[in-house]
Amino acid sequence: MGKDKKKTAAAEAAATAALASSRAAVDAMRAAHAARIAVEDLKKEQRRTLRIELRKKAHFLLSVLVILVYYGAGYLYYSDAEGWDLVDSVYFAVVTVGRRRRWLAAPLVAARALTTALRIAPVYHDWLRRFGPHL
Repeated sequence: MGKDKKKTAAAEAAATAALASSRAAVDAMRAAHAARIAVEDLKKEQRRTLRIELRKKAHFLLSVLVILVYYGAGYLYYSDAEGWDLVDSVYFAVVTVGRRRRWLAAPLVAARALTTALRIAPVYHDWLRRFGPHL
């Protein structure tokens, strides 16, 4: 009987060691899984941050493009309609945008500015409808 107790104790010790070893393996697997999830979350956050930065740059470039298109359209219109050169046309476009409240003092300037706005607005609206919201 003494040998049976020794065998039983040895078997229990081996089972306890195997259980501890399997628990350590499970804990290691859980830690590895948690690390993978943390890396995936970090990658998702980095992608989101990159998308936000690209959107900011795209919005800035879009703004610059809209301004350049506005001045370009103003140049094309005023060089054709009034025979003005580049400097006069762009200057008038700048004054038109910058001095909105003083239009009442100069009705002719207001009429030309309104003509420019009416010619450019549909093109800009169509462009925004096609490309603007999808950035």
